[in-house]
Amino acid sequence: MKVVGLISGGKDSLYSLYVAQQQGHEIIAVAHLQPPQNTADEMDSFMFQTVGSNIVDLIAECLQMPLIKRIIHGSSVCKRMMYDPTPNDEIEDLFELLKEVKVAPGMCRFPQVEAVCTGAIASDYQRIRVENVCERLGLVALAPLWRRLPFEELLADLLDSGLSCVLIKVAAMGLTPGRFLGRTLDEMYEPLLDLGAECQVNVCGEGGEYESLVLDCPLYPANRIVLEEVERVVTSADPFSPLGYLRILRARLAPKPPVAAPAAGPRPRPFHDRYLRLVRPATLRPAEPLGPGLLPPADEEATSTPGQQPHTGGPDPPQAAYRGAQGASVEEAVRQLFAVCGGPVDGAEVLVGTHAVLRDLADFAALNAAYAACTVALPSAPAVPVRSVVQCALPAGVRVALGAVTIPRPLAGGAHPLPWRFGYGAGRLLGSGVRVSSRSGWAPSMLGPYGQALALGPVTLLAGMIGLRPHSMLLAAANPHRAASSHPAAHGEEEEGPAARDLEAQGAQAAHSCAAVLEAARSSLERVLSTTAYLAPGGAPLTRLLPAVDRWVRSAQAASARRRAVERTLSQRQPRTRVLTGGLPVDMPHDDDETEDGAEEEAIGQGVAEGCSGRASLEPDEGDEGDEGDEGSLARAAGSWLLLVRVGSLPRQALVELEPVGLACPPTEAAPLPPLRELRISPQGRPWGGRLSASGRCLDGQAACGAVEFTWGKEDHHPSDGREAGREMAEALAVLVARSGLGPDHLFALRLFHRMSCAELCATWCEGFRQACPAASWCTPLCIPVAELATVQCPEGLALALEFRAMKQ
Repeated sequence: MKVVGLISGGKDSLYSLYVAQQQGHEIIAVAHLQPPQNTADEMDSFMFQTVGSNIVDLIAECLQMPLIKRIIHGSSVCKRMMYDPTPNDEIEDLFELLKEVKVAPGMCRFPQVEAVCTGAIASDYQRIRVENVCERLGLVALAPLWRRLPFEELLADLLDSGLSCVLIKVAAMGLTPGRFLGRTLDEMYEPLLDLGAECQVNVCGEGGEYESLVLDCPLYPANRIVLEEVERVVTSADPFSPLGYLRILRARLAPKPPVAAPAAGPRPRPFHDRYLRLVRPATLRPAEPLGPGLLPPADEEATSTPGQQPHTGGPDPPQAAYRGAQGASVEEAVRQLFAVCGGPVDGAEVLVGTHAVLRDLADFAALNAAYAACTVALPSAPAVPVRSVVQCALPAGVRVALGAVTIPRPLAGGAHPLPWRFGYGAGRLLGSGVRVSSRSGWAPSMLGPYGQALALGPVTLLAGMIGLRPHSMLLAAANPHRAASSHPAAHGEEEEGPAARDLEAQGAQAAHSCAAVLEAARSSLERVLSTTAYLAPGGAPLTRLLPAVDRWVRSAQAASARRRAVERTLSQRQPRTRVLTGGLPVDMPHDDDETEDGAEEEAIGQGVAEGCSGRASLEPDEGDEGDEGDEGSLARAAGSWLLLVRVGSLPRQALVELEPVGLACPPTEAAPLPPLRELRISPQGRPWGGRLSASGRCLDGQAACGAVEFTWGKEDHHPSDGREAGREMAEALAVLVARSGLGPDHLFALRLFHRMSCAELCATWCEGFRQACPAASWCTPLCIPVAELATVQCPEGLALALEFRAMKQ
């Protein structure tokens, strides 16, 4: 895409442009918001770096790109997380700047611009505001550095790319202005790691600890910047809250020196040698293949967990409900759904999750338009409802079927009329959400008006994830030069080919995207209760794909666990030199400690003008060798309960879509979650034919997911009346939910997946289910016709699967 880059002169904005260029984008211009001429060097802005703004013209000259500038007239008026257009807010200055670049009549400079690139890394406040402006102008928001973790690795990558910058502002305990202003970031790498371990300083400065100015980078083709005269301004000498910045009085351009011969490789990093040995993949035991024996045997006579009283229900109505709607047109079904809720703005209920089944995915755009017109941001969370979309063979005259999780509308201020009570604490029923529309390397951005994740009581709901490469938003594809798959069990030898390898690539990418979104929502794949996998037509039977889906999930779990182990180890890093002594901040030891002020100023001036190369590597301490084979640092990742469904088609012609349900994180680390438990009712033959079983996963007394399964063998004949099946499946559902310590009034989602050959049973099945299930009044099953079904317990012959989700409310 053709991109305009928002630059401040700092490392993040310039490095993000470099990464965007490496990803194939074309940078055609840069834009900058500068403080008014009569203001101080440093503005009190929540959004923009203004110190060093007078050097941005030189940066544009070094980039050899046109620069569009605008003066900041507003201030930080709207300070809440979610942003709405607000008069006199500085974000409206950003809107006018980009409007001048793209769409302003008579003054549009670059009408071909398609996207805006920013250096956002972890600040939702900044990202949400840029996305708001881009959506209003029809531009794509690019955030190539978004959630590139751990921060230490991002900083190392930045410096290894050849970017050279200096600190022009410091504002954190341990970063005293007299010592660190003007130091190169390369020189500060080790001290920042030490400060991160001892003072919780973010090594990338994401907490406002420091700001930087880029003097040279790979995007500068011919010249670099030399600072000739600077003035150190100290506004606070308090050792606990120091604050200071560099006032740049004179600077010039200078030719870049000849490119030195490349080093043997990237500079040593502590998490690539000493630390990573503790969590290397070799310490992980291979994932065990799935099979009928994966689930532990259950006591068929037990009705509750030891120490857990079975839930008998009560007169109070549930907080969460599952509503359904269908129609001959998308608009009709969406209106019908919101009418059930009482209206999108002032109705008694609000949507938090939607399952959409289309007869034809050609209606996808119409669904987005109708959905966006009715969906509003949830009052108590920075998110919109999550959503999954599939194509199935719906009954004649029905173009769309919708199932929606709803909750009572929160009160003013985001409070809920009935807060949920979790096993280790209390909180709001509706928690925080994840809604990222910026294109990055983190996870796919939204394809419609929905969020990626939303915390609802003790569970975390995710939107359906297809295998899109996040930075390009194109479907993952196998390398054509890659060797044949090392996992023939996933598709069988006869299916080995480009399509099977593409399925493997897309499935692995979808699982890693799920892991990234869950972590952003403060959950993880290790805490996933269930995963529903939708498969496109064709390919291997679902029986063979069960191990493949489990492998994708386990691989993503292991990658996330390794990264978290590296972050934990880095946080426990023992600094080479103490940053704090006796509880008081002191300057870091330095070779120039005894120099006079004038000599120190000269040293700083040489540092910013000449740059400093090299970072010391961290040598292993004695005794580290014993950690290399430590398997205790990482337990084998456990897969989640799986339901595989073969549907008619998926968005973007994807081959697989994953939809996990996770557990929300505990409110405090002092109260960890207990282990998850498997649920199982072994297959039992029924006198009227077929076998009934059930399986799932639960956190006792808090949340449960799974399915009641009905299997017909080849010798069985489908009954013409489904009432008996509906009643018995409702009874099995009540038994399985009771074993998790919950009751029917805790159900908040029900979906009946059925083979298309069983379509004639659905009407009478629903009638029998309603007669036997007291939850039917607020939790109506959404009937979805599919080509094929499989679970771990019923890998073959599965005809009906009543998927349920329940939580303590």
